[in-house]
Amino acid sequence: MKNITPVFLAGFLIILLNHSSYGQPIGLDLLWEKEVDVETMEFTPDGNFLLTGGKNTELNCYPYTCGQIKVWDVADSTLLLSIGGFQTGLTNDIDISSDGQTFVTGHGSVYCSAFSGCNRDRAGQYEFGINGAQLYADNNPDGIIYSIAYSPNDSIIAAGTGYNNSGHITIYDSQYNPLRTLLGHSSRTTALLFTNDGQYLISGGYDGYIRIWNYHNGAIVNYMQHGTYINGGVDLNLAISPDGQYLASTGEGYNLTIKIWKISDGTLLHTLPVDVPHEGGGSSLVEFSPNGLYLANGLAVFNGPGWYGRIRFYEVASGELVRDYIDSLGSPVSGGVRSVAFSSTGNDFFAYSVGYGNSSRLRLAITDLDLTTLTGIGGVEEHTPDKFVVFQNYPNPFNPTTTITYYLPVADEIEITLYDVTGRKAKDLYFGKQASGYHSIQIDGSGLNSGVYFYSVRYQNAVETKQCILLK
Repeated sequence: MKNITPVFLAGFLIILLNHSSYGQPIGLDLLWEKEVDVETMEFTPDGNFLLTGGKNTELNCYPYTCGQIKVWDVADSTLLLSIGGFQTGLTNDIDISSDGQTFVTGHGSVYCSAFSGCNRDRAGQYEFGINGAQLYADNNPDGIIYSIAYSPNDSIIAAGTGYNNSGHITIYDSQYNPLRTLLGHSSRTTALLFTNDGQYLISGGYDGYIRIWNYHNGAIVNYMQHGTYINGGVDLNLAISPDGQYLASTGEGYNLTIKIWKISDGTLLHTLPVDVPHEGGGSSLVEFSPNGLYLANGLAVFNGPGWYGRIRFYEVASGELVRDYIDSLGSPVSGGVRSVAFSSTGNDFFAYSVGYGNSSRLRLAITDLDLTTLTGIGGVEEHTPDKFVVFQNYPNPFNPTTTITYYLPVADEIEITLYDVTGRKAKDLYFGKQASGYHSIQIDGSGLNSGVYFYSVRYQNAVETKQCILLK
């Protein structure tokens, strides 16, 4: 990893890209771009690398679809690793372990012909080391793997399938011994996310439903309906807020919408219409910014002569649209945003992909929005609270440090203590008098074991306690 900061990148590479004649986004500055097809992407936890997966355009696999996985150096855009050949199917999903040392991938697509009808093509489920070493391979899973996810402590892997109207979910242990099969969603399960505490699995699929599972016993704890094809509810895309309290959903179809739910009870908090013309339908995806203040929405909508791409940022607390960037690669034939990812390492840049096949681009862009300053879902309130408030720590889960933010209405003594799951004191974090206003303190878990902890903030006659998770 070269020691090049994003500031240097911005000062150097943006100058080069602004002289490119290829269609550039409107309103965004690019740090770098690459010509590669990207269906899914994710940053490693340390922010040093970006993993992408999609169609392999370097091989002539016609009439089938080959897949590829690539690992990029974020600082200078160097391609460090490329995985994929004629035997690798289309890459549908990637998830990276909490320590950034391994990643899992899901593959496959449907091939249809007049002679043989429709058949699944090169479905597969794999695990690799970050160096490219293959650790696990299933070249004949029971269906195309549309979604795949690690649990927060990497002890469980969930894989969502689809084929012949079956979209079941298989739960594996870390050695890929199958533990349980969940009913999943009709046709295909397109999204899988574990809750931040690792207790539940959230799924979404072609049927437009969101299900919250106790994957230990297979019970459905709750379910919500995003919609149907008529209101943008098929092939759902899901995102969990950094504090683990909220879920965003969106999908494909007509009359696209974004919905934000409270995970604990399924309460619908916001319905955000995607007010971009899409008379031919479209697809929508969502991702929370690292601080939870904004929700990014990537769009591929068909209107008039072809496909158009947009990247929009909503303020989560109010639902207000605060930024709207256009990127159709300069041509409506090629346009359409297909994936968005954030790095959680304190930078205001994000990655996204736009276009299809040989006309696609992977782009690292920077926005004027503050994506990383610590806030809750709605940010630290712009007005001054009139009472004692303790916010959820961020990041959570964490390794090895995380930050607690709190507000004191008047100056007084405060005591902050960290306890383990048995109630025993693990660490004294702070004791003393502080002025009124917002304060932050860091938890350093370097000397602690992985597990669930509780931080207790005592102020006057009040005590606020919240859960945090240390994953090493």
